[in-house]
Amino acid sequence: QFRSAGEGMRWQSQATLALQEVAEAFVVYLFEDSYLRSIHARRVTLMAEYIQLVRRLRGVWAGLPSSSGGWGV
Repeated sequence: QFRSAGEGMRWQSQATLALQEVAEAFVVYLFEDSYLRSIHARRVTLMAEYIQLVRRLRGVWAGLPSSSGGWGV
């Protein structure tokens, strides 16, 4: 049986802070790499197509460096 949103679920404040931290880090890495692409194209403006290219190259969920220093999922 399915529950409606919010019914019987509780979130710890630490969990929401962790989720926010990861989401912000993902967006920062995405924009950093996209901006590198715009520099390569000798542009100042970050274009949506650069973000799409970075997402395509990384894969949908990739983007955050792993603790070992390599690029992980």
